[in-house]
Amino acid sequence: MSHLMNTYSRIPVAFARGEGVWVWDEAGKRYLDALAGIAVNTLGHGHPKLTRAIAEQSLRLIHASNLYRIAEQETLAEKLAAISGMENAFFCNSGCEANEAAIKLARLYGHGKGVENPAIVVMDRAFHGRTLATLSATGNRKVQAGFEPLVTGFVRVPFNDIESVRQVAAHDRSVVAVLVEPIQGEGGINVSATEYLRGLREICDRQGWLLMVDEVQCGLGRTGKWFVYQHAGIRPDVVLLAKGLASGVPIGVCLAGGPAAQLFQPGTHGSTFGGNPLACAAALATLTAIEEEGLMKNAERIGGILLRGLRDSLGGQPGVVEVRGQGLMIGVELERPCGDLVERALEAGLLINVTMDKVIRLLPPLVISEAEARQVLAILVPLAREFLAQAFKDFSRAEYEHLFARTRWIKEKFKRYQRYWPLEDRTLAMIFEKPSTRTRLSFEAGMHQLGGAAIYLYTRDTQLGRGEPVEDAGQVISRMCDLVMIRTFEQEILARFAASSRVPVINGLTNEYHPCQVLADIYTYVEHRGPIKGKTVAWIGDSNNVCNTWLQAAAVFDFNLHVSTPPGYEVEPERAGIYNDDNYESFADPLEAARGADLVTTDVWTSMGFEAENEERKRDFEDWQVDAEMMRAAKKNALFMHCLPAHRGEEVAAAVIDGPQSVVWDEAENRLHTQKALMEFLLLGKVKK
Repeated sequence: MSHLMNTYSRIPVAFARGEGVWVWDEAGKRYLDALAGIAVNTLGHGHPKLTRAIAEQSLRLIHASNLYRIAEQETLAEKLAAISGMENAFFCNSGCEANEAAIKLARLYGHGKGVENPAIVVMDRAFHGRTLATLSATGNRKVQAGFEPLVTGFVRVPFNDIESVRQVAAHDRSVVAVLVEPIQGEGGINVSATEYLRGLREICDRQGWLLMVDEVQCGLGRTGKWFVYQHAGIRPDVVLLAKGLASGVPIGVCLAGGPAAQLFQPGTHGSTFGGNPLACAAALATLTAIEEEGLMKNAERIGGILLRGLRDSLGGQPGVVEVRGQGLMIGVELERPCGDLVERALEAGLLINVTMDKVIRLLPPLVISEAEARQVLAILVPLAREFLAQAFKDFSRAEYEHLFARTRWIKEKFKRYQRYWPLEDRTLAMIFEKPSTRTRLSFEAGMHQLGGAAIYLYTRDTQLGRGEPVEDAGQVISRMCDLVMIRTFEQEILARFAASSRVPVINGLTNEYHPCQVLADIYTYVEHRGPIKGKTVAWIGDSNNVCNTWLQAAAVFDFNLHVSTPPGYEVEPERAGIYNDDNYESFADPLEAARGADLVTTDVWTSMGFEAENEERKRDFEDWQVDAEMMRAAKKNALFMHCLPAHRGEEVAAAVIDGPQSVVWDEAENRLHTQKALMEFLLLGKVKK
């Protein structure tokens, strides 16, 4: 039993030693550290200049009270003033303490100007710390929740929106300062525009406000200059630093200049440990190494290699919102939460982080080499591409196995007429742009059978993307229910809605994917024949949304997928996020695709907006009907599936769909039970019963 407070969702690995950008765990496994302790280990691990400075200082003097002069602190303050353009420094132990000092400076400054209740302009998505004042300044509700009442005196505006700051200046006389991160780290690697920073400086000069810049995560050479504000050619009044200042030894500093420089006087602020000799020696060694080893230029050059590599390989891919960053501070924003990439990368020997649920964050040590940066790309890009394939692969194979186990249990309860209401008082909102009997009934009945309620919304009720933006609908609807299912013609609408939703969103069907159908199909196969791993599935017909999902499922469950489509309708595996052919093979001859298959499956030839092409498609697909000859080419005990509705005599012969190898009715029923297991999992997690 651990005696540590449960304040962190810790990854189950402990590191024993490090060297450069590499760390080793207790079992001896090596990892490439692309996180640097969240921008802390500036010089990587075991840097000789740093370790020597710490060792030598520890032999001389580790701590002295701030009641006395501290020579190392004075030397460090002089160095920081020289590189920052500030005049003096207050030393503390962390970034949040540095920000606390800045907030106190701003209030002192305001009271000195006769402002009774001084206020500070802060930004959406900002992160300034976890003390009561700094979490109140932070623009993240998750950080603030449970700690109300928050500290007042903050005016929040959108980041990178200079006009919103001008509006505050025009209407709020209580404001005395602006607090901004030039690059928001925890907020998702959001880089401020050069003109935005210059605009803030101009407004602060005109209004007589302090410009306070939080460079706790982005400063100290990480972007190619000592500080991000130097790229804009401005000088703030207050600069906040911590994290990488001493390469892992705790230290923070509030630097001040101009009207802020002399605000603190004896008794107005203080720190027991801040700026002790050991921490200052480590900081001086870090700054010296950055200069002597050209690490700012290295950060700019290697950061460029990483950014270009990520943009070339991931930019523009379905599911990628943006690759952004500056220097060695890089974010890859995806359309959906990607936290499980952290453990996947860990398994592959790479340390990364995900922030704001959807942004892969890279903050490697400034000593990283080009060869090591290319190793980061070699590991991360395939992992990200694999993850992007996960419309069906939102879950791991282990999670699907759990879903199948729950499906068996829930189905058994249903067959025995035994009540199971785990979702009592929960509500599912079902949004239909494309009507469907099976989808509506399976979700609506399923939610009722689990004790919850289901609400049917047709698109004329929601006006998705028409009467109001998709994002607004996502915000509103998700505040009124516990779960949303969307069935739409456009994958983009689903992705945009999910990005704004506060609750899980299920893909009931889009033009690109049909994951609920394939989930039921695979469960049906497992129910009849056992594990699907290593088996062969033959997809015969159109390369549509169901085919895309089978491609993804093959990668998750490690089975072989044979695909045969008519000329001009070929599968595009990259569209489904599949970048290798380990699990699928394309066949021109449908009979050859079916040969030796354990499962043969198909779908209608015309759907999802192609109805006008129906007669043409009938001619093109004529030889792709699943008939008795094709089933004979498959294994003797092969199953046949169809996601329905079926057109006998077109995509499937009546003798096949109504024959002994067909399991389409079990398949249809299992939509009900697999979706119940899915809803249970999304709302309750892994239920063990």
